[in-house]
Formats: sequence, structure tokens, C-alpha cells
Amino acid sequence: LVRDGMQRFRAGDVEGSIRAFDAAQEAEPAIDPYLWQRGLSLYYAARYGDAAAQFARDVSVNAADTEESVWHVASLARQ
Repeated sequence: LVRDGMQRFRAGDVEGSIRAFDAAQEAEPAIDPYLWQRGLSLYYAARYGDAAAQFARDVSVNAADTEESVWHVASLARQ
């Protein structure tokens, strides 16, 4: 499902990618903090609050991930 979400995002189907990432998250809740791709999809869907929350969860398990920290701040700035 994660791979499907990534493919949909690359194809420009942002809403479809969110649905795929949501399904992946529902099927395996433990992957939630690692779904940074979902954060990107949410950002490009102008769901900045949801994107910021997703990126914050990613950073909480991987504090050294500078890119996700930048996306988190960018999402907060767009709210």
C-alpha cells in the first residue's frame, strides 16, 4: 500500500496517494510515524495541519531527519 501511494503521488494523483497511505496506516498502525510520504501528499493537498502532524510524528522517531523537520516547519507556516 505504501508503494501504491508513492506511485500515485508520482503520477499526480495526490488524493489517491493519501487514500493509499491511509489504508497502509490502518492495516499496520505501527508504520504511522514512518509515513513521511503521507506528509508530502497531505502538504500538496493543502492539508497543512495534517501534514505538520505527520511530519512531527516522523521527527519524533527520527530526530536526525533534517528534511522532515524542514517539511514540518513549512507545513506549520502554511496553516
